[in-house]
Amino acid sequence: MKLKIKDGLARVAASKFTTGEELAQALEAAIKKHFPKSMVSAQVKKMLGDNLIYILFTVAGSKAEVLNGILENDISLTKIHIDGIDASGNLQEMLELRPVMGGSVLTNPTEKHMAFGRLKVGLSKKKGTPEQILKHVDSYFGKLAKAIKDNADKIPERHKEILKSISLASAGVRKAAAVGLEDDLDSLLEEAKSTLDGLEGDKDVERQALVELRNMIQALEKMGKWLEELSKSFRIVRETHKNFDKGYITDEDLNKAFKNFEKSTHLALGPSF
Repeated sequence: MKLKIKDGLARVAASKFTTGEELAQALEAAIKKHFPKSMVSAQVKKMLGDNLIYILFTVAGSKAEVLNGILENDISLTKIHIDGIDASGNLQEMLELRPVMGGSVLTNPTEKHMAFGRLKVGLSKKKGTPEQILKHVDSYFGKLAKAIKDNADKIPERHKEILKSISLASAGVRKAAAVGLEDDLDSLLEEAKSTLDGLEGDKDVERQALVELRNMIQALEKMGKWLEELSKSFRIVRETHKNFDKGYITDEDLNKAFKNFEKSTHLALGPSF
């Protein structure tokens, strides 16, 4: 996705991270924000003579939650390498993130001949500043948490113990909400974040363009929260009306007003709302 930017230069502030250890701590915190009870490790290591940040993640909070106690049986075992650290442990101006394992969630098989299925989430390579790498990781694990919550019913029963490490509170809400609208909103939000990541390191981008894009992202995030709250409220109204309709309260005008409201809601947000 490309934007036409007016002529002008945007000054990019110096990186707030100077060492690999500092960035590793920030990466671990970003992942923990989405998976507070899961097993997360981000460390500076030397592999094949080079320093890099090694991220190891399992949805499970411990080996005891994983089938047979084997980490490879986690529903989304993730390993990531981040290159760009010198011999002294300091960060270079540009880093490169390389996924080694991950980018999907284990599910029930979609074909009879398959032992299990895989739901793709999308973990891609990324070159950029330390801040851009951090945002890339934050965005991916946000998408992963959402994918697991929204597809919890598709995870094999023998792996359900792992789900204790994450909150599934929003899964039921999403089923009751306007799924199509939420999906489109989520897609637009991710595209906006991805575009911002790509433009922030570009010196030819005008600062105002970045400001407006950030404002758009904030507005979309507010819309997502609003949809969730609206869904909860509508369910309360609907269930209360059902009780009234059972004979607790009989009022033709109230029933007519509710039917009109229900019809308008479906037209605006979809019949699944």
